[in-house]
Amino acid sequence: MNSGYGNYGASTSKKSTVGWLYGGGSAREDIEDNLDVLRQRSRDLYMGVPLATGAVKTMRTNVVGRGLKLKPTIDREALGLAAEAAHDLERAIEREWKLWAESPDCDASRLDNFYELQQLAFASWLMSGDCLALLPVKKRKFQPYDLRIRLIEADRLSSPGGYDALDNKIIGGVETDGTGEVVAYHFSKHHPLSYVTEPMEWVRVPAYGEETGRRNVIHIMVRERIDQRRGVPFLAQSLKP
Repeated sequence: MNSGYGNYGASTSKKSTVGWLYGGGSAREDIEDNLDVLRQRSRDLYMGVPLATGAVKTMRTNVVGRGLKLKPTIDREALGLAAEAAHDLERAIEREWKLWAESPDCDASRLDNFYELQQLAFASWLMSGDCLALLPVKKRKFQPYDLRIRLIEADRLSSPGGYDALDNKIIGGVETDGTGEVVAYHFSKHHPLSYVTEPMEWVRVPAYGEETGRRNVIHIMVRERIDQRRGVPFLAQSLKP
């Protein structure tokens, strides 16, 4: 006698479900093990199917547009500032921010300003499931701030040797400790799908600086499952239809 879900979604005898072949696993089996195929198929759709291209570009335009901009709002009461002094400080902060954000010097590649990087990162996240950003410090002439943003495509975040650790500590290039906290990311020195003939090597980047606690890596993704470490491409559910 079936009861509860056994008489509905979990039924194995009803005509609508008797032929339902099902199977599943953890986030690793269901998601991470299939990401290489999902990424390449999603990007192929983006490059060749107008509906897919339009979906990604529309999302990018509606969410990012010309870029999310800084609007300083100081807690003047906590700082003991008068309203006019707080307003002057907010304007000063905004001017300093523009020196960095509106120049291609903020980009490690020195190609895009901060707002263009947002568009690129968002589109890459939609197509590939996640996007990575390193935050190196590099001096440049006539630029008062040394922080740089280096975007990295999802494929380069991968486990050393191309195989995840059997103990689950490194999955998809994301390394965790015994408590499940993300402690490091492993990046290949060049794109695994490129024609580069150099041997593939990996660099381990700690998630946070050991001395300062400063974030070294920004991992842009949306998790759908507990213990999931890599993101799913925006077009994944649309690939088959």
